[in-house]
This record gives sequence, C-alpha cells and structure tokens, in this order.
Amino acid sequence: MTTLRSPHPVAAFLPAVVAEDWFMAALAGGIDDLLAPVLLHIDTLGEYLDPRLAPDDFADWLGSWLGIARDPAVPAARRRDLLAHAADLYAWRGTRWGLERFLALATGGRVSVDDGGGCVVAGGPDRLPSGPVRVRVRVPASAGLETAWYERAVGDQVPAHLRAAVSIEIVGEW
Repeated sequence: MTTLRSPHPVAAFLPAVVAEDWFMAALAGGIDDLLAPVLLHIDTLGEYLDPRLAPDDFADWLGSWLGIARDPAVPAARRRDLLAHAADLYAWRGTRWGLERFLALATGGRVSVDDGGGCVVAGGPDRLPSGPVRVRVRVPASAGLETAWYERAVGDQVPAHLRAAVSIEIVGEW
C-alpha cells in the first residue's frame, strides 16, 4: 500500500520541543497519513467541479444534480459538454435557441427548429403556434443515437403545451 504525502505535514507546525519527541513525531506522522487524502482532494476540488477535468463517475454524479442523466447512448464527451453548458441550457430551456443548442451539444449534429413564432401576450389575445414544433437534426453516422432518443430529448425540452415533430437525417462523417 502506498501512502500519500501530506502537502502540509503536521510536524512542521509543532513547536521544536514537542517535534523532537519520538512519540509526538510518530503521532504527527499518523495524523498526516489520515489527513493527506482529504487535503489532496480539497486542493483539487476545482478540478472535480470542472466537467472537462473531473473523473467520469464524478462528472456523471454532477450531471445527476443538474438533471443531466447518465444516458449510455450519449458519449461521455458529449455528456461533459452538456454539463459544462448546463447554466446556459437551463436559462434558455423551452426556447428555440435552447433546443437547438441542447441537441447540437448532445449529438454533434446540425439542428434547425421551426417553432411557428407564436407567443402569449399578457392581457392580450393568446397566439400560440398552431402546428407542432418541427425539429430537423443532421447528424453524423457516428452519433449512434436511436430515433426514440431524439423524440424523448425533444419532448423533455419543448414547453408542455407544444407537440414536436422530429426528423433525423443521418449523413456520413463531417
């Protein structure tokens, strides 16, 4: 078993009289062995919270906090992209731009959305889109996602009162 070296050894903070005692030196060494993993993790906390640097299992755990489920169909690199852009995606969720951005990040494809341009004006007559939101995704064959995945993902992103029609065009590599 290898032991981690503490970045801040306890013995360095002991007064000289105490540090010279063999028992106190051994006790400080034992405390260092216990604290080293904690101190090293605290020192690298920023890397753990960065989706591009975090270990795969930790990145998936962070994604679960933000509602980005670990979907094995979506490659880990794409899940990391979604996690890195989660704040923007939530700010724009339910909008045309948000849907386009989400699908582009998740698939690596080219996305176009026709939402009909309808809106609701407070105090005025309601004008909602009459037809479904039409989503067209051009993806490389390497995306490897099933049609059901696209329909589920789009259904999760569009407002509840709208229907979505999804068409996928699989093209060769870009």
